[in-house]
Amino acid sequence: MIHLTELVVIPTSGLFFNLPECECGRCDVSISIDYSRVEKEPDKVYCWVWAQVGDAFIRGLVDELTVSFFENRDKQIEKIIYSLNRSKRFKESLPGFISSIILLDPDSV
Repeated sequence: MIHLTELVVIPTSGLFFNLPECECGRCDVSISIDYSRVEKEPDKVYCWVWAQVGDAFIRGLVDELTVSFFENRDKQIEKIIYSLNRSKRFKESLPGFISSIILLDPDSV
């Protein structure tokens, strides 16, 4: 039995989209971004970028971003997507993730 004496829940928001085929050579790559402010740094938003290929059961963390916080939700989303588009780590890690999924679960892609 597990007893938890304290549980800290951090509310997050999220984005989800499919990458265009011209971005990665496939039309079945989904990206989801979880993002949240942290109480200790209220002027920043932390983002975790996940990828999934086809119907594969595996989803992988392909990038982490930190952006400025904006009260305006549309502006916040714009800033997150802008940062993702400029992320060298995202561009370098996504192809490797796609290749690993094809090897691990070829029947799902």
